[in-house]
Amino acid sequence: MPRFNDRLLLAGAMIIMATGLGLSCYNLAHGFNPQNGLTVVFGTLIALGCALIAIGIDLQNAVTARLGVLANTSILQCWQGWACLLGWGAFNVAMFQIVLLYPQWASETFHFEVGSNLLSAGVLVGVSAMIIIRSKLMKVNNIEWGVEWLYLWSSAQSLSAVNRKRIATKSAWESKFRPYVTDLAKYPNFFTDLETHLVNFLRGCPPNLQAALQQEFSQLRATYIPPGSPTPDAIINASVPARRYLVSAVLDHLGHGEILLLTATLPSP
Repeated sequence: MPRFNDRLLLAGAMIIMATGLGLSCYNLAHGFNPQNGLTVVFGTLIALGCALIAIGIDLQNAVTARLGVLANTSILQCWQGWACLLGWGAFNVAMFQIVLLYPQWASETFHFEVGSNLLSAGVLVGVSAMIIIRSKLMKVNNIEWGVEWLYLWSSAQSLSAVNRKRIATKSAWESKFRPYVTDLAKYPNFFTDLETHLVNFLRGCPPNLQAALQQEFSQLRATYIPPGSPTPDAIINASVPARRYLVSAVLDHLGHGEILLLTATLPSP
């Protein structure tokens, strides 16, 4: 059963998307410059496209700041991330339509002028999406109202959903690779085979990723190989915990792809 907050997120996204569509239709039929409907459409699409980029970057940065640079942490891997992205993109579309209807309010609130060129106005509103979301949109009885708190709440729901999805995906692949980890007789060199494969692969990866996994390799060898052991590879290959930890580290940093490439060359479980 969906979580209550997820239901709220979905409902909110649907409402704001309907609002953005309704305001767009109003502007086309009765509002700002109805004789130039095609330009209104293109301006709206530009505002939406630019907003999706700006909001997507901000949402993904929030996930990365909390979870780190890990595999399976894209906001697009779960519907909550899509709902958050499209919902706030639609909010920006709605604001674009309101800006066209009330340019004076836009000038006083966001401190930019909306000219006669609707395409440039769409770009301006789109790239200013995060400024608009975090601005105080109105003042009622000396109280300023905005939607930043709603954005932060929805961002938190997206983060939670991404992390749940990441954990579920990792658990599923750990189960798939478990036979390679635990069957010492059939896969006696699984640890060093995977380690060698990754060392070659990491040469083309960013330095921070190389450093993170090389640190994992060093820590595993220091933990599971006694100092001065004459057969370090044999010892660590025979350690199920070391093999399990290595698979877990790879799934965290790279995902399942590289392990799949290695296991494709091994006998089936």
